[in-house]
Amino acid sequence: MRRLIAVTLMLVISSVVTGCATYYYQEGKTFDECAKDYGECYAEYEKYEDPDLVGKRGPDNYEGKFMDDCMKQRGNRIVSADELPLRVKRLHPDWFLKWRRGVAGTIDE
Repeated sequence: MRRLIAVTLMLVISSVVTGCATYYYQEGKTFDECAKDYGECYAEYEKYEDPDLVGKRGPDNYEGKFMDDCMKQRGNRIVSADELPLRVKRLHPDWFLKWRRGVAGTIDE
C-alpha cells in the first residue's frame, strides 16, 4: 500500500512539474539568442519593478505580463513542452514560480 501511495504521489508531482512547463521559442532562433532576449527583457523589466511587490507575484502579475509582451515583441512564441521540436535545447522554468517560462532554441553545431 505504501508503495502504491509513493508511486501515485511521484506521478502527480511529476505531471504538475513537467506538464505545465511553457517556453519562449522562435523557430530558427538559437538557444543563445533566445536566452539573450530573455536576459535583456528581464533587465528592462527590473527598471520598472516595484520592490514592495517582490514575493507577491502570481500568474497575472506584472513580471509575467511584461516578460510575455517583451519576448513576443522580439518574435518569440509561448509554447508548451509538447509543442517544442525534439531537437532543441531547453532551459526549464523555475518549477516553484509557475508564471515563469523557460527558453528553448536550436544549438549551434
